[in-house]
Amino acid sequence: MLNAELIKRRRRRRSIGLILLLLITLLCVMLSLAMGSKPLPLSDVWRHYWLAQETGYNDLVINLRESRTLTGLLVGAALALSGALTQGLLRNPLADPGILGVNAGAAAMVVTFSFFPLLEALPRFWPALGGAALATLVFFMLGGGQRHTSAARLVLTGAAINACLFAYVQSVVLLNARVMDSYRFWTIGSLSEQSLSQSLSMLSWMMPVLLLTPLLGSSLNVLAFGEASASALGVNIRRVRLQTLIVATVLAATATAMAGPIAFIGLAAPHLMRALVGSDFRWLLPYSALAGACLLLLADIVARWIVAPAEIMVGIVTASLGGMLLWLVAKRSRRFNDVAS
Repeated sequence: MLNAELIKRRRRRRSIGLILLLLITLLCVMLSLAMGSKPLPLSDVWRHYWLAQETGYNDLVINLRESRTLTGLLVGAALALSGALTQGLLRNPLADPGILGVNAGAAAMVVTFSFFPLLEALPRFWPALGGAALATLVFFMLGGGQRHTSAARLVLTGAAINACLFAYVQSVVLLNARVMDSYRFWTIGSLSEQSLSQSLSMLSWMMPVLLLTPLLGSSLNVLAFGEASASALGVNIRRVRLQTLIVATVLAATATAMAGPIAFIGLAAPHLMRALVGSDFRWLLPYSALAGACLLLLADIVARWIVAPAEIMVGIVTASLGGMLLWLVAKRSRRFNDVAS
């Protein structure tokens, strides 16, 4: 009776927390629409959508910022979900979507297309998406396919693929100055490349995957106890591994293709949310999606505000935040070791 009451209380607390995080996400969306080279009052943003009237210059500014805000919302949520799924797949809370070879594959295809003037005119989204998908297919095949394989083998496979592809990218960039000029801006990461129609089309692509993601939560919870225990409890490890890999790849590949290889979000968002809701993937996945969207939108706001009226690319801000997080973790670990000794 007491355990049932505790479970009920914990579920209520997590539900309230999820609602609060959703409200914070909506606030971040409004701030993203209001902040920029021309700051707008939040009341104007509220009036723009609540009254559905476009009568002034501020309404035109809000319309121009919609694509950037929607891109940040989708990319942040996709990277965070991909990170949480990757951590569950590898049973490592410090795993990152980049271990799947997504970033390296996208970068390799982008620089390859730069060799062909006719193909270079195409939007970078399609070569980036194709390269990310191919790299993950290689990762899946070398990592053991649907056979039972250890998490260590998957990590080593991802590290080898990343090393080979990034070596290819660096050699091409160093030997071809024209490719370097076009590649160096994409690789930092930006939310301003996509139009509103492109972002909406990506939403239609991602929606089936986003709907499938919560269904993996229970299986990942069981998989965390190890493959032997999961098999004994009736979990089809091959199917769960394949589904998780496909969903994580599609999310990370789409996010990378939309905004470039943005660091920190896929690692930090699920890691921070794990401190709030624990390792239950049924709650960790929705919490991570909202946290990732908030983190990327806030990073983009900082990127537009810190050197206003100019701006820096959001990938620089997220990388800086990642460095600060590592410093705090190292400081906390050092303090813990001092106390223990």
